[in-house]
Amino acid sequence: MPKPRPPHLVKQITQHGKIVWYVRIGHGKRIRIRGTYGTQEFVDNYKSALAELQGIIRSTKLM
Repeated sequence: MPKPRPPHLVKQITQHGKIVWYVRIGHGKRIRIRGTYGTQEFVDNYKSALAELQGIIRSTKLM
């Protein structure tokens, strides 16, 4: 059984066959994640993007 992905992580295969990862909450903005899946660089970039998106979501709900 494969390991479950972190929340809000989206995998997309480009027209050239390259795998690209994004963080996306609902139907909102998506942020591309750099680095190879599973590396520490990837995890750090994922956490940073998730924090940025959660900040955007929270600030728009307050208005």
